[in-house]
Amino acid sequence: MALQLNLGEGEHHHYKEKKMFLYKVGEVQTQIPWRRPNKLSFTKWLEEWQNTPGLNNYKAYLCGTFLQNYLDNCDLGRETWDIDVFLTGEVKDYNELKHILSQAQILGFKHELLIDIGWINKLYELNLEYEENLHNITYIKNYKKIIKKTPDESWEYESPMKVEELIPGLYKQKGIKKSNYIKFKDKQLNGNHSKIRLRVI
Repeated sequence: MALQLNLGEGEHHHYKEKKMFLYKVGEVQTQIPWRRPNKLSFTKWLEEWQNTPGLNNYKAYLCGTFLQNYLDNCDLGRETWDIDVFLTGEVKDYNELKHILSQAQILGFKHELLIDIGWINKLYELNLEYEENLHNITYIKNYKKIIKKTPDESWEYESPMKVEELIPGLYKQKGIKKSNYIKFKDKQLNGNHSKIRLRVI
């Protein structure tokens, strides 16, 4: 005997087989694809992340393409898949910093967001002096390899920049790629904003 399920229109997707998805950044991973960020998902993420212990020891800045959309009050403006965040301030505890970075990503995946975050000793600036001293910039991140696997693609990325492991899972990089800076500069020249400080409690 079989029981016919009466599925309403639009409900069939709940019964479709899920496609394989894996994204791993350092020790943090997700099997749920992220969506394009918007103000609502960003606000929900920030409300949770700002409660992370030790975060008030740093200044957090929102940068990148999502910043342009956020301040222009336009979720459907410039297309982007991630949210760029920089931390600045004196690092006194590597374990604390690693936890802050990891929590940003974990909570991001919870809200189906891709959070690109790291600590930097000097925020990006749009001037020649900064551009000529990219080799002196220090960047700390909680990964050195990113892995992505889906039915359509499978790749691993490891930065060509030399890194020093500060503690297990936390890495210091001396110098930043000029291509990353040029990408940042192009975005800002095509927008009105370079960064805003996130008010974290």
